[in-house]
Amino acid sequence: MTVMAGKSGNIIIQTKNVNASTTVILIKNETGIFGNFSGKLRKVKYMPDEIREKILNKLKMKNCSNCSSELLEDGSYETDVERTYRILGIFPRKKIIIAKVDSETGEIVSIRKPWWGFLAFKSKE
Repeated sequence: MTVMAGKSGNIIIQTKNVNASTTVILIKNETGIFGNFSGKLRKVKYMPDEIREKILNKLKMKNCSNCSSELLEDGSYETDVERTYRILGIFPRKKIIIAKVDSETGEIVSIRKPWWGFLAFKSKE
């Protein structure tokens, strides 16, 4: 795991070539990594690579070339995944799917997909 400062003042966490940015204060000691989430110190059990793997499995995708993750103040990761759809099987569209995953339990809290998803077919990725 690598932690570095970004140009915008954010902290960038990198594990297995997967990045996540955050403004949360992180503390590392011998028992693990902890974050100061809204004044409460909580353990960050899941790293960005594990979170991305969970989301890709849930969405039944093999890879994600245009994804971004952020560790939020509430202790969850928010990951944006770009996916290509075909509306009515004809018109190609790219849409961002936003998934929120708890950093302590690894549970997927929510997935926001496009409202027109019932009209679209997922392209093979």
